[in-house]
Amino acid sequence: MVTGPSPSDRRGERGVTAVEAVISLALLGFLAGALTVTGPGDLRFLRESQEEALALRACAARLEAFVSGREVPAEGERAIPLPGPLAASLGKARGEETVRAAGDGLREVAVVVRWTTPWGGERSARLVTLVAGEGGR
Repeated sequence: MVTGPSPSDRRGERGVTAVEAVISLALLGFLAGALTVTGPGDLRFLRESQEEALALRACAARLEAFVSGREVPAEGERAIPLPGPLAASLGKARGEETVRAAGDGLREVAVVVRWTTPWGGERSARLVTLVAGEGGR
């Protein structure tokens, strides 16, 4: 009877086992799925989120000046300057603040930052707070 080489004789040979092949295919499938899911729409969402975070920081910084007492809000609507890095990061960014009496010595202060996205859409971020105190600038 003629038999093939025994398993002990094949130890020096190299090859791919079925388990290794299945693991490799699973990893390739996972990577292909991840690349398919992460498309231009997801990158656009990340960009919009970053822009909104920058705009909200600018709004918060402006409100902090009033809440801390460094500035006293005067009633009315006015354009406000935006920090240089923000204006550079957001296309055609512009800031506006609106201050109105809210009763009992309170003033409602609203800060809005508006900008144009790279794909032509208009976006805005808005924060509002109440500030105690009298006076004007």
